[in-house]
Amino acid sequence: MAERRALPRITPDGIRCSSGRIIDFSTRGMRMHARRPWAEGERRSITLRNGLRTVQINAVCVWTRREGAFKHAIGLAFADVQPQTMATLSAMLARDDTPLRRAA
Repeated sequence: MAERRALPRITPDGIRCSSGRIIDFSTRGMRMHARRPWAEGERRSITLRNGLRTVQINAVCVWTRREGAFKHAIGLAFADVQPQTMATLSAMLARDDTPLRRAA
């Protein structure tokens, strides 16, 4: 199957999320593991931080998949992203202290 994403997803070392563990991440959305599932279409405010920067952003659940008793993979799209927030997300990706790896 061909890749449909407009932007590559990056595995971000050092970036943390208030709602779960980030698996991969771009300026348009992310995939994460969480203890509890989100409903498709559910919208929440999440906080991302990398020690240097913190950003609060609205995220919408695009899909969810159970991967264990207390482990759910969740695909999120960022919503209503303002230019300053986009700049902060880009800076978080570009200036993480550890090397960035392309997600598999």
